[in-house]
Amino acid sequence: MTRYNPSIIIRSLKLYSNGQVAYNQEFHQGLNIIRSATNSCGKSTIMDFIFYLLGGEVLEWTEAAQKIDFGLLEVDLNDHIITIKRERTGQSSPSYIFDGEIGLAEKNSTSWNKFGHRRSEKIRSFSQVIFEMLGLPELKSELDDNVTINQILRLIYCDQETSVNKVFKDVSGYDREAIRKSIVEILFGADDFELYTQRMLLSERQKVLSEIKGSINSLTETLQQIYKLDDFKDSLFELEIVSTENEIETIQQQINTILNVSVQESGDDSKEIKKLGQEIVAFRDQLNIINEDLASQIYDLNDSEKFIKSLSERISALEVSNKIIDLVGSIEFKFCPACLTPLEKSNSQNTCNLCKCETDITQRHFNRTKAKSEIDFQIAESKGLQDKRKTKVAELSVAKENIETKLKKLEREFSGLSSMPNLRDAELRQKISKIGYLERKIEDLLKSKHLAQLLNNKSTEKSNVSASISTIEDKIQYLTKSREVNYEKCMNYISKSVRDILMNDILVEEAFKNPRNVEIHFDKNKILVDGNSKFSASSEVILKNALYLSLFKLSLNSDVVNFPRFLLLDNIEDKGMTPERSHNLQKIIYEISKNGKTSHQIIFTTSMISSDLEIPELCVGPLYDRHNKTLSVEQ
Repeated sequence: MTRYNPSIIIRSLKLYSNGQVAYNQEFHQGLNIIRSATNSCGKSTIMDFIFYLLGGEVLEWTEAAQKIDFGLLEVDLNDHIITIKRERTGQSSPSYIFDGEIGLAEKNSTSWNKFGHRRSEKIRSFSQVIFEMLGLPELKSELDDNVTINQILRLIYCDQETSVNKVFKDVSGYDREAIRKSIVEILFGADDFELYTQRMLLSERQKVLSEIKGSINSLTETLQQIYKLDDFKDSLFELEIVSTENEIETIQQQINTILNVSVQESGDDSKEIKKLGQEIVAFRDQLNIINEDLASQIYDLNDSEKFIKSLSERISALEVSNKIIDLVGSIEFKFCPACLTPLEKSNSQNTCNLCKCETDITQRHFNRTKAKSEIDFQIAESKGLQDKRKTKVAELSVAKENIETKLKKLEREFSGLSSMPNLRDAELRQKISKIGYLERKIEDLLKSKHLAQLLNNKSTEKSNVSASISTIEDKIQYLTKSREVNYEKCMNYISKSVRDILMNDILVEEAFKNPRNVEIHFDKNKILVDGNSKFSASSEVILKNALYLSLFKLSLNSDVVNFPRFLLLDNIEDKGMTPERSHNLQKIIYEISKNGKTSHQIIFTTSMISSDLEIPELCVGPLYDRHNKTLSVEQ
């Protein structure tokens, strides 16, 4: 059977309570029915655990479910089998991933990888790992909210707790329109994710631009408080510094001329000279230490840049290598490429097509994921250290400049006092005071020059970032138009499919007999039939399930949408559904699955299964009742 990616297929679910197995069933491709003879047998609890182990957020557990300690879910993601483990202790409980089947996972206690459900800069979240396995991008909404696997599953799991007149499954907290819009865009998206990439890049660039503007405003305000100017070029400050230094040099020459007539030094001056000499030595020692530290930091900075570049090249090489391995490994050789002898066809997926040696595909996938995760962590850690080094270099540079300025001042004072005679007249004191004033002026000019350099650099950076934002916005505008065409095609398909399903209902609802128009407003979280959203409770159940089934049908008939060919339906008999109407809906679900030409999975629950579907190939587990519920836990 053809496989369109992304795809999710549940293979096995195992739940534990007090060290004992409380539920253990295998699932299969196609239609899976969890059935019971009556309600309140725990069918919804099983659906909640599948949703929860896939990364969903369960708002409230049943009393029986609260006795479950943890669950194991074996799942096929894009033909890659993993086992997920998660404790039932709260929404923040981390998930553990084992690269392989559930049987191997339970025997191996060391090869599990732990992932939290919140993103951070250094450690990947569970959603990021699952998105990577499904080939989905790591996305944010227009309001910069992270789109998680929990959000994606809200349009895949049709549960009982959410009101039937809402399209999306309920979540805790505020449900943003932007998030709902992003979920649909992801599930409708084309194969390439350039639009999402550009949106993320735009958001990043806009953040950078905002920070740059803040720095420019702060620097401009600081300089305007000192100098009543509108233009702050560092060259202007440099000219002022040179002019002031020349003035100091002229005054120093005048002092030397005055001192040439003096032949006697005072005892006080000798003490001052000694003190200045000691300060000069101390400042020179500090300057040497800073120069050594600065040189070391710059060396480490450059060396780490090369290291980060080499790590990035390793990731690129790893991806290319993986693609080549997958490409070559998927070739089915009919003849030996060396001697052209016909080759026997291998019947095992874990056997090389050419040499017939056994290969461990699961271990290969695990090694790939582990290698990439380790390199990603090294890059993130190295970049964090680089930021600290850059800050340290900037601090050392400023400290060096300040010490050099102070040292130059002390050396001038030392030079003046060393030749100053005992006789000090008013003119000499005035000139020395003038030099002190001018030296403080130079210190202020150097600080202002540094600020002006920062301001000019930030202005240049602002222009570059603004230009890049304009380019990105143009790309987004073009890609958005293309995406709108795809979105409209998807919406037309879904609307027509919903209309067809409604017309195949048993026609209890008059409005469903021949609806003219079906409108789906994902952003507003509602669906309208000929402008109406209010129908009988059971008819609203039919309408909501028709929408979910239509989304699913779209994924079976299009290889460009990202709906993962997977559906959880737990409310097909909610709100007073009659057996006749339920059986008709079950038949519709069965026909959709039967006619699907690509790998898929539908799991639905029922307490009034159609006799036509009561066959082992379609059902999961026994027929549950109040004496034999889904969970084997102490009541």
